[in-house]
Amino acid sequence: MGLIRGEGRLLKEKYMKKYQITQEEAIIKVGKFIDELNDIKFKMKKQKKSEQEIKNKVQERFEQEFMKLCQDD
Repeated sequence: MGLIRGEGRLLKEKYMKKYQITQEEAIIKVGKFIDELNDIKFKMKKQKKSEQEIKNKVQERFEQEFMKLCQDD
């Protein structure tokens, strides 16, 4: 999984609030986001990037998404 414990729930709640969607729709959005993070990891591993570089990139992408969801909150 591409998220640290609790981050998925946090994103789900933010998606529900920001987009006024159901829990089920928010869970689907979180799943797609996790797929995106896993894709980033896969591509970076293929490029032989270090684990720390991969963790930093994934964390950066999570923070971008979270900040986007917090705007106009």
